[in-house]
Amino acid sequence: MDKSLVSLGIKLAPKMNDLWNFYLDLYNGKENKILDVSLSQLSTQTGIDKGDLKNFLENTEKESMNDSEKELLGRFLKILYENMLQDKDFHDRLIAAKICDFDSILKEIKELLNEREKGDNKKTQFINMFKHEIESCIFILEQVNVQLLPDFWIKTVLSDGMKYFHELELNLLSDLSYKISSFNEMAKEEGFIVYPWKRLEYEDGHRLPIFRVRAFLKIRDDLKAELNKLKEAEWLNQ
Repeated sequence: MDKSLVSLGIKLAPKMNDLWNFYLDLYNGKENKILDVSLSQLSTQTGIDKGDLKNFLENTEKESMNDSEKELLGRFLKILYENMLQDKDFHDRLIAAKICDFDSILKEIKELLNEREKGDNKKTQFINMFKHEIESCIFILEQVNVQLLPDFWIKTVLSDGMKYFHELELNLLSDLSYKISSFNEMAKEEGFIVYPWKRLEYEDGHRLPIFRVRAFLKIRDDLKAELNKLKEAEWLNQ
């Protein structure tokens, strides 16, 4: 859920019908190309039929709108703004009509887009950092001896960069961070650091606690599989 778009939807909802009627009045009852293009783009983004979207947008004065509907309305407003920048005549007439203080909403959208661009750049920086960290973890797990794994950038994202990532992405990183921490803690607690992996794999329980060794080996195997899968994730390689 994009909270910034929900906020825009809340602001626009009470006056959406006024805006819609303004479209029709301005173009003598004929739907403007900007409106049609915006609806098509919104339909492509959401997978919702264009006719259904039009029906929804024509009936937005509802106090019972949920956050998903408000986000949809805010998304339409964002698309409309981007298309409207290319039609100065429509832009000027809309501002002059003083519909729901649209000028201030346009400024808010502009700020939102600027923040998103900065956020995208910041997210890219974070992704580059922990992609390198993921590769380092894979490399370390393939070495002859047990070594601790790095997780500085993953933890940094989870503490300071959460706003740049979607819930699913954060859940994956949180799960990975937990497993890396578990690996490092067990390696230190059980004294496995610098042990050869082959030595642990052949352990029969006479020198080391066999159940702890097996648990540690399973964490390693799970981590390797998860790290290799994650490094190929689409959202990390866009």
